[in-house]
Amino acid sequence: YFAHNNLGFSLNQLGQFVEGEASCRAALEILPALPNAYKNLGLALAGQGRWREAARCYLDGSRVAPYDNRSCWLLDQLLHDQPELEAEFGEGAIEARKLVGGARAWRN
Repeated sequence: YFAHNNLGFSLNQLGQFVEGEASCRAALEILPALPNAYKNLGLALAGQGRWREAARCYLDGSRVAPYDNRSCWLLDQLLHDQPELEAEFGEGAIEARKLVGGARAWRN
């Protein structure tokens, strides 16, 4: 998982989003219970202009690990940048914020 996810992150940083997508998908096949590969897959998809798929990844990452607010923040940012997705994913963003807020309250 970690090797594939870290490679995906690195490829995304180099702008090689198609290759980054493949690595992140490989990571998720191994261990779908960790949030980073969802976040990195979302970034790879967004880098390819595949906004809806990216939004789904960010939402999935928030659901898998509400204690990690990065996917929630990226979903909010994506909806801000791509307002046409608000009707489809606005409720998901609200759900993600509630999950993150609940995890924070639980941790305190």
